[in-house]
Amino acid sequence: MAQEREVNTNLQEKLPLEKNGYYDITNFVDTTLGFSFKKNFRTDQEHVSLFHLLVENNDYNNPELERKPLFLSVVYGKKTPNGVTMRGFDPKAFGEPVDLDFRDEYFYNPGENKLYNKSGEEISGEELLRQIYDRHIKTTKLFLGFFSRLKLSLWRVWIPAFLGKISDLLHWILYLVSGDRYTYRSLFDEEKLNGIVISSRMPYRVNDTISQKTSVEQPAKEVEFFGIKVAQWPIIFYALLHLSFWFSLNYIYYPTESIEKFLGINFLTVLYVIVSFWIVDIVIPFFLKKAIKLASTLADRAQHRRISI
Repeated sequence: MAQEREVNTNLQEKLPLEKNGYYDITNFVDTTLGFSFKKNFRTDQEHVSLFHLLVENNDYNNPELERKPLFLSVVYGKKTPNGVTMRGFDPKAFGEPVDLDFRDEYFYNPGENKLYNKSGEEISGEELLRQIYDRHIKTTKLFLGFFSRLKLSLWRVWIPAFLGKISDLLHWILYLVSGDRYTYRSLFDEEKLNGIVISSRMPYRVNDTISQKTSVEQPAKEVEFFGIKVAQWPIIFYALLHLSFWFSLNYIYYPTESIEKFLGINFLTVLYVIVSFWIVDIVIPFFLKKAIKLASTLADRAQHRRISI
């Protein structure tokens, strides 16, 4: 415990925190080297920037690493009795700093009590604090922060929103084709079909939703089609699709004699119906679900992407 206090004290003295307006320095209890500190932003007394600085225990206890990689994070939010309230992903266009993570950009040698940047050059504690804080508040600058705000809006707002709309569109196309309501949540790797969680990173979720299923969420009832029981909804869509196609051809006076000749052969008609219905009932829904899952995953990755400011 004494060693932990000493190494934290050495680094805190290396970083002139109080001199530069930082306060409420709190040592972490679950890491050998780590502490948090705060700084008020301008004259706003209701909001604060909360900084975390630590060396992960595996890195600290690794004797081969003389220079320990620092992990720093900074978040901006409203003061509460228990800390800081986190914001969403899109800070205001002007006036609010951006939340940032810094990994493998700064290093600390406890034996020498020296700090280094990622180029291997020694850096003062005051310079490290200045660099981090300048990047934290860069988006608040009218002109200097324009491209940073644009990059943030692109990755955390526009791209996720666009991919979300694509996912919603595919969801409704799938519902039109098969009658199934399918959703995917990338955060929990969770798939839900007709109100039931069919797979999830949290296994208990799969069973918990079965009893909550409502009649509205039930899949379409089955009917006989060529002697096989199939869902009624895909049959209706299948029939409407072919009727629409047929009337469209007649509307534009496209010659249909070859089609009529083909359908006049019972054996070929049966083969066509089996294959085409398999495509409508199985293949198209399969790829639509994959596309929904991909769009949702990409939207989540874009929103959580590490952005260099």
